Amino acid sequence: GAGMATVTLGHLLTGAGTLAAVSGAGETGRAEQAGADLQAQFEERAAADAIADSKREASNFARDQRFLLARQRALIGASGVQAGTGTPVAIKETTEGEAERGEQEILFGGRRAATRLREQATLTRAGGVIKRQSARGRQLAILTSGAGQLFGA
Repeated sequence: GAGMATVTLGHLLTGAGTLAAVSGAGETGRAEQAGADLQAQFEERAAADAIADSKREASNFARDQRFLLARQRALIGASGVQAGTGTPVAIKETTEGEAERGEQEILFGGRRAATRLREQATLTRAGGVIKRQSARGRQLAILTSGAGQLFGA
């Protein structure tokens, strides 16, 4: 009838192509966000591993230092030097202090690494959200372009 728009094969193909492009952009955005989420999970797991590794390393270090202190005591005792005064006490206190500092530095290093990894996971997740939002923007642009082609705007 009069006033009805004529739908041609070209219109149908343009509409179908527009819908396929919109769907593809949406799938890409979802896939990018899912990939970012997965990467963030790996980074968070690595953060937990960094803490566990530093605790294990600090424990091993402390054990080695206890062994060193016991050996020092044995050597001092074998030398006949009075173990409870003077230089032997200074050596013992210095070794204990260095052992404590070393253990704390190992633990601090693990915490610092874990913090960096958790921050990276947060940034990775945010990047995934931004990619998903960008895909929504591409979908809108595709729809607008398709509508312009269909309706002659």
